[in-house]
Amino acid sequence: MLGLPQPRSRVCIDMGTQQIITSMLVALAVFGGCKPAEPHGPKRRVEEAGGFSFVPPPWTAHKVEGNDFAVYLSNDEPPSALEFRRDLSVPDKADAVQFLVQRAEKVYTDSGLIEAGDFTTDSGLRGKRIVLENRTEREGRPTMIRQIIYLFPNGGDTHTFWGSAPADAGDKFDPIFDAVAKSYRVEKIE
Repeated sequence: MLGLPQPRSRVCIDMGTQQIITSMLVALAVFGGCKPAEPHGPKRRVEEAGGFSFVPPPWTAHKVEGNDFAVYLSNDEPPSALEFRRDLSVPDKADAVQFLVQRAEKVYTDSGLIEAGDFTTDSGLRGKRIVLENRTEREGRPTMIRQIIYLFPNGGDTHTFWGSAPADAGDKFDPIFDAVAKSYRVEKIE
């Protein structure tokens, strides 16, 4: 057998052995308590009081007085923040962008619209994405913050999700805010 390939040997399992292996696998599945694997990645947070859910960033959640839902703060200094609100309902037939710009002008000493457009979540919910830069006071000093506001209809309400970061960070936090907003979905809570 000079230089010719050798035939591979085949392993044959008789019918009895196949039945034993199959029975062992079934027994292992039944008695071993097989359960579906946990999903990979961060866990979805369900806000039952608001009827929605989202995947939060790996930041620290804080309960803030006056807010219905947890506020997430980054470990940066000053921290960036994520919060959901339902206290800002856009009046019927009002332009959401114009409404938010007018509200910001009343709240902040200086406010400017950077961009605005449509936004769609992973679940297909359509809303608006509005970026503002606002001047506020922090520890007695004027500070510019960049805010991305996502507006989503939820029944008769408009839920708003706010991502706030120091303006000098530019759009560094936009991908984090966008990912959380894309994960937003309305839940049927019973």
